[in-house]
Amino acid sequence: ADVRAVCEQLVQREPLREGAHRLLMQALSDLGESARAIAHFQTLSALLQREVGSRPSAETRALVERLGR
Repeated sequence: ADVRAVCEQLVQREPLREGAHRLLMQALSDLGESARAIAHFQTLSALLQREVGSRPSAETRALVERLGR
């Protein structure tokens, strides 16, 4: 399986594990799909807000900032 598929499985299995989302976002970016990675960040943000009332960590926000450049 490719890295993206493995990361997607991780995210599905443990949707609140932010590290898995970061791995997926990085994998998407590495495949030239930065727009999808940034869109995934928006999905993650909404999920965290809805489920635990928080926002993505500084580490995750820094990653999406780098991907957006």
